[in-house]
Amino acid sequence: MIKALEGMLTSINKLHDRVNSLIKGVLFENDIKRRHDEKAINTRQYAIAAQLLEHGAPMPLTALRRAPWYLALYAKLTDKTRQRDLSRLKELGLVIQDDQNRLWPGCSEQEDEDAKR
Repeated sequence: MIKALEGMLTSINKLHDRVNSLIKGVLFENDIKRRHDEKAINTRQYAIAAQLLEHGAPMPLTALRRAPWYLALYAKLTDKTRQRDLSRLKELGLVIQDDQNRLWPGCSEQEDEDAKR
């Protein structure tokens, strides 16, 4: 009986964690939309944050820079603009860059792990 209850508790905790993760994603998406509407971030920055969220996994910086949608955003702009946009997203906590040069959305579990260190 105790084993069954422990198993049920484990399942409930996993479901709870999954729901929390989904809610964080929805709240993050709402936050970047609000910031874009309020002109706190530009359309390119919004696109980057939204694409990282949609990607669902950390994205290597090199993969981001080769992505067709990313190249289209900066087709007529300088590398300095790319750097400024990404720096601003990191400064606002909307994008996290880890030690392996992977980019995470600001709502990711990576953020929680970094905070614990």
